[in-house]
Amino acid sequence: MHAFSFALLFCLPLLAQQAPLPGLPPREAVLEEVAVRYDVAKWPRGQRRAGLALGAVALKGFVGGPVEQDGELPPQRAFSDEREQRVLLVQAYVGEQTDDAQKRALGWLANVSKPGTVPTAAAAGIPVGDIGFVGWSKPAERRIAWIVFVRDNLAVRVSCMDPSENPHPDLAAVAQTIDAAIAQEPLVAAGPLPRPKLPRCVADRTHVRAGENVVLSIEATDPAGSPTLQFEVQGPGQGYVTADAGRWLLRTTGPGRLVVQVKARGVRGLATTQSVIIDVAPRDD
Repeated sequence: MHAFSFALLFCLPLLAQQAPLPGLPPREAVLEEVAVRYDVAKWPRGQRRAGLALGAVALKGFVGGPVEQDGELPPQRAFSDEREQRVLLVQAYVGEQTDDAQKRALGWLANVSKPGTVPTAAAAGIPVGDIGFVGWSKPAERRIAWIVFVRDNLAVRVSCMDPSENPHPDLAAVAQTIDAAIAQEPLVAAGPLPRPKLPRCVADRTHVRAGENVVLSIEATDPAGSPTLQFEVQGPGQGYVTADAGRWLLRTTGPGRLVVQVKARGVRGLATTQSVIIDVAPRDD
């Protein structure tokens, strides 16, 4: 099974207009300001879990698509209604520690342009996560645009792709279903989380000429099932990876050193990355 980068939906940048705090990079300064505003020091701290098998989550009345991943952003999965229209997007981030999940949630909350803070899920009468927040579209009609919550070392954002759409999906029920799925995942008391492994990740050649193919020999394992492989080719050389007759080929197209990053993403959202370096000489014309 393999996957390449997908265009992410509903992923907004952090607010750049926030005044940075002295001594901190701009992004960290924004997160620090949001952490103070939302009083993150008082957020409950949960346990550690092995992740979330997002691809196995079933939502009543919806059909889930494939789990997608782009770069370092969290895995996400879109859900369609009976009209085969994509109406929900679920993003699930797995941190090594609770602090990592809380930081991811703060990043999502930093996208909110309104002053002050958004209401907590508890204040909205929605018991979800160790801590949660609700972005209302029309509170009087109980229309929710998004819900962000943290459960243990996981941060989740459930988004309605069109809050004006009828019928409006019950985001509260969706968030609670996902929260219940997290609670069923194994606890990890200590040590590293059970990430996928890449016991073999090599190229059959490390010096070639532009236009030649390189066979990548890759073995990947995952404690929870079959991992997904993703590839990113970085320059200054040029090339791309394709699947060919049950094997992976790096097709070189331009001279220079190539770094092929191989990422094995596990069923529960954790990933392991290794790199293969190929030196590509100019074509021998």
